[in-house]
Amino acid sequence: MRRAGKRLAVLLHGATATSATGARRLTTDLKAAFVEAIPPEMERLKLLKKEHGAAVLGQVTVEQAVGGMRGIPALLWETSLLDPEEGIRFRGYSIPELQERLPGASPGGEPLPEGMLWLLLTGQVPTAEQAHSVADMLRERSAVPAHVQQVLAALPSGTHPMTQLCTAVLALQSGSKFAAAYDQGVHKSKYWEPVYEDSMDLIAKLPGIAAAIYRNTYKGGKLVEADPKLDWAANLAHQMGYDSEGAQEMMRLYQTVHADHEGGNVSAHATHLVGSALSDPYLSYAAGMAGLAGPLHGLANQETLRWVHGVQQELGGTPTNEQLRDYVWATLKAGKVVPGFGHAVLRKTDPRYTCLRGFAQRHMPDYPLFNLVSLLYEVVPDILTQTGKVKNPWPNVDAHSGVLLQYYGITEERFYTVLFGVSRALGVLSQGIWSRTLGLPIERPKSLTIDAMLQHVGANAAATPRRSGPNRAARAPARHFPAMQAGTVEAVGAQLLSAVRTSGTPTDEQLSSLHFIYGTNLAKALQIVDQGGVACYVGAGSGRRVYLVHGHAAEHYLVHPDHYCSCQAFFFDVVSKDEAVACKHQLAARLAAALGKAREQTVMARLLLRSLAGGDFEDGLVDVLADMGADEPHASIAQAAAGASAMHARLPRSHRGGGGSAKGLIFLLVLAHLVIVAYWALMWVRQRRRQQRSDGRQRSTVSTPKAVGCTYDWTPTVPQKLPTLPKIPNIQLIQLPKAALH
Repeated sequence: MRRAGKRLAVLLHGATATSATGARRLTTDLKAAFVEAIPPEMERLKLLKKEHGAAVLGQVTVEQAVGGMRGIPALLWETSLLDPEEGIRFRGYSIPELQERLPGASPGGEPLPEGMLWLLLTGQVPTAEQAHSVADMLRERSAVPAHVQQVLAALPSGTHPMTQLCTAVLALQSGSKFAAAYDQGVHKSKYWEPVYEDSMDLIAKLPGIAAAIYRNTYKGGKLVEADPKLDWAANLAHQMGYDSEGAQEMMRLYQTVHADHEGGNVSAHATHLVGSALSDPYLSYAAGMAGLAGPLHGLANQETLRWVHGVQQELGGTPTNEQLRDYVWATLKAGKVVPGFGHAVLRKTDPRYTCLRGFAQRHMPDYPLFNLVSLLYEVVPDILTQTGKVKNPWPNVDAHSGVLLQYYGITEERFYTVLFGVSRALGVLSQGIWSRTLGLPIERPKSLTIDAMLQHVGANAAATPRRSGPNRAARAPARHFPAMQAGTVEAVGAQLLSAVRTSGTPTDEQLSSLHFIYGTNLAKALQIVDQGGVACYVGAGSGRRVYLVHGHAAEHYLVHPDHYCSCQAFFFDVVSKDEAVACKHQLAARLAAALGKAREQTVMARLLLRSLAGGDFEDGLVDVLADMGADEPHASIAQAAAGASAMHARLPRSHRGGGGSAKGLIFLLVLAHLVIVAYWALMWVRQRRRQQRSDGRQRSTVSTPKAVGCTYDWTPTVPQKLPTLPKIPNIQLIQLPKAALH
């Protein structure tokens, strides 16, 4: 057990380099610190492949395959992780945490990008001495070769700055140490060393290249020499011609927060993909910058600023909220998007936006453009939410980055993506070094034609392209439960929860099975249970139960665990699209009941009746919470349970026990009956349609049971014994149940 515990600790947290006396070694050499980080990281990868190599990370739907592969977990990227709710984390640290921990050029100043580079490569927050040592190392490598300057000078006037950046990087490739070492037969275990040298050389030269592009394009070709006293980002501002302390601090922050955004975005993925073919860092980074130059990726910041300037020109410097609303609606009705809002992964305000907004509040509170962007922050999200077509109505980093640049005089919008690309080198090249260190193979996903996809899902390639086959929630577990189809997914889930109720503690095997059925909702539901976010109200006499589950943003949802939740996800994902077995609030209620974690309170039966009949049960609970002055959502749940009798006292006398109008009660009973009948009619129709689709598939197959795409010929019975499933290599999933049960 002790050995297994040690292996698990290495897998989850890595190892810490120590000296013979047990004290952690401290080096100011970045390469030496990286070498120390290699053995524990390789051990973690080895354990991951050995113990969880056959585990399933997720399922792929047709919609994902033809919709940009969004959300498919299929890429190892160590330097950062993007969470839809929390935003970006660099080596586990959020942006506010790094603003506090990373050393700055001066006490209390903005973080140095050199510190971010140290963190991304080693996984450790550097000291001020270590960050400054990186600055010294980059300064020594920063000279841009004369032939690169000549190439830039020879480009036609009007060449886009991103085209110039890609051209300059490719011109540097002639000095690649990795290309030379590979030609000389370097062993694959040593690939990382020349890749490291190339990456540091490239990062060091990028400020000089970017500044040369800027000066050639917008300042008549008069270059500015680097200042040997300045750090990497400050020298970029200086060589562009901006020497104020504010401009240099802004550039440090800008380069830090744009450094990485996990590996799935176009520029990061392109760099990784080309690098996996053992192209050197110059070639792979140039490929990534070609992707960054696309209007849907890196050019979004300049598109946003142009739109904001359009608002200024049409409405003036200080428009009212009503004027802005009309302008935004006009933009949407014209078939255009509002740039700077929304994100492919994030489901909240981009933390990078929040960080840059904080800088603006400190340094330019009265700047008209900043005030306009602040007004848009108040107006646009509500409008996008009203359309019902936007999953994330909140601003991203592009909505604010241009404001800071404009304030300090960098008004050339076409150049903004170059600054973005300089920063992104820190993340993609750090990951490239780790990819060669860990020996990651060439990337080669499988592609399919439309006919192949239709055949895979069991459809006739010559038939109409109407979508058929079981829903995603049914397909995912069906691949691992051969005897199971959509009709028994819920039954197997209930059987698993019943086993958890009996044992009181879920096993890893049960968690693995539950994850296959409920997907990412399992981790979210466990977190709700862990935070005490489930209250259960039991009808006096009847014993019927209604749950109130705490959601995000201090909202509470009325839940009947098997049949209903008042959240939008239930109606869209469960009822309408049929893409999930249950929403996270339903699953939280089921888990809380199985684990004995629900806060129970007995209430009058009429209160439950009001909830069934569409009454204000949920609103009544919220009103009681407000009257009790509860601020914290978890405390609110507990106080709601304690104050259920107070809520009952607030009901009209005709709805209380012991007297009142019998006619009102009869009316509510009839209405509740009609609602329940209508609900079960809807469920019957859904089940009937599902059975018809299943019958159609069975008629198209031969009598011998065999796999047809993602489905199987089957007998609709619940397995007597739960199948054995591989464990999920999801660190958070393994940790969450332990946190929820202690």
